Amino acid sequence: MTTAQGGNSAMLVISRKNDETVQFPDLGIEVRVVKTGASKVRLGIDAPSDIAIVRGELPRHETPKLMGEENASSIRRRVVLVEDNLNEARLLTSYLKLKDVDVEVAGNGAEALETLESGPLPDAVLLDMQMPKFDGCWTIRQLRKHPTFSSLQVIAVTGSNPNEIGVTIGAGGVDSWFPKPLNPEHLYAHLFSKRVALA
Repeated sequence: MTTAQGGNSAMLVISRKNDETVQFPDLGIEVRVVKTGASKVRLGIDAPSDIAIVRGELPRHETPKLMGEENASSIRRRVVLVEDNLNEARLLTSYLKLKDVDVEVAGNGAEALETLESGPLPDAVLLDMQMPKFDGCWTIRQLRKHPTFSSLQVIAVTGSNPNEIGVTIGAGGVDSWFPKPLNPEHLYAHLFSKRVALA
């Protein structure tokens, strides 16, 4: 174990093997080495839900204003994230919350419909297509035939491609398609600033 000085803080540098942990008991955080490789390390992070977890390579800057918007800080943006993978849901939620976006997470399509019916309409639905039950295909069919939800912006966030699962991009299907591994900056820009349009 060594320490490296940097500014007013010291970086702790330690070696860990697979399945060994580093714990921060005062913060309630545990970092576990899940798998090591030649050029990549997979980490599992267990932390309280109110602590944001983001990838360090993403720039941290103020939320940009929408074009033509005078007072962006007074507008609360909201999305419903439909994702059964808790780790992926938490990472994307943490990033969007740093951008002042309210996020409600649903574990499948049925939960998403309940969430939509119980609150104001969100700016968008971020939809994982592959879930054990009430998957993305089922969910998009329900949304498009519902009179209130038929025009909602629905963005597929998934590891599959449209041809594999028979979902169209456009009328009657999803509005756009973002493959995993996800670039959250591109997704945010597509959602709100409209400066990046990826499908």
